[in-house]
Amino acid sequence: MAHSTKMSKCAFPYRVPMASKNHNEIQYISVAELIKLHREILDETGGEYGVLNYSNLEFIVDFIKSQIYSIKITDIFYLASLIARGIISGHPFVDGNKRAGIEACDLFLRKNGYFLEMKPKEGVDFAFSVAKSEIDLDSIRKWLEQHSRKI
Repeated sequence: MAHSTKMSKCAFPYRVPMASKNHNEIQYISVAELIKLHREILDETGGEYGVLNYSNLEFIVDFIKSQIYSIKITDIFYLASLIARGIISGHPFVDGNKRAGIEACDLFLRKNGYFLEMKPKEGVDFAFSVAKSEIDLDSIRKWLEQHSRKI
């Protein structure tokens, strides 16, 4: 199956503004949310369904939690960059990893008081740059911060 470069419009039913109930507490995403998000992306944009490596999804979620609780990292954009790189480069899904990586960042940011705002081509170019390892984690973080707005 050909890979789609169509990015979602961030128009899923759950895409209402959301933010942490406790502004000092970082809200993370779950494996179940990532799988649901992936399915919704493919329903909208096409592609092959399925989890290629469930362990990669668990690792991404657990790694974010460890950064928050063990190391005490509170930089939302750094944590979002780990999600982007983890999904886009880690390839946990059969198809749609670049789309899922961008949308997972948006979901994580929305849960924490921000949202991504970009033109579709910017999102595609960013996702391909991450996938090709053309940008490092700090550059991913900066891009996400530059393309985020407060809710």
